[in-house]
Amino acid sequence: TLLQTDYYGLFRSRKYSGIDKIASANQLSYGASTRFFDDDYKERLNVSFGQIYYFDKKTKISNSPNIPDETTNYSSWAVEADFNYNDYLFYHGGVQYDIDLSSMQLANSTLEYQFNGGF
Repeated sequence: TLLQTDYYGLFRSRKYSGIDKIASANQLSYGASTRFFDDDYKERLNVSFGQIYYFDKKTKISNSPNIPDETTNYSSWAVEADFNYNDYLFYHGGVQYDIDLSSMQLANSTLEYQFNGGF
């Protein structure tokens, strides 16, 4: 099974979850993250983004069964964000956007409320 290619998945050493298929990892993963802390040194915002550059175009695999594997050197852009509003209310979101197809491949969003605070 093809593993999800979210931001954290960009830096995995393999593409598949099982050991029955081994794909070449002829690629370069790159990304950046930034974090913002309040005066009490609690992380309030974390934003990360990245992409994979495939040295061999044949190693890019499409996430959709209806779309054939593309012949481009770049994966979709992966973006993740975490926001801690007040230690009770948290937001997490992620997006994968394919610039070759000009479409969003995957998106997720979570809003969490904790009654007694998260810390």
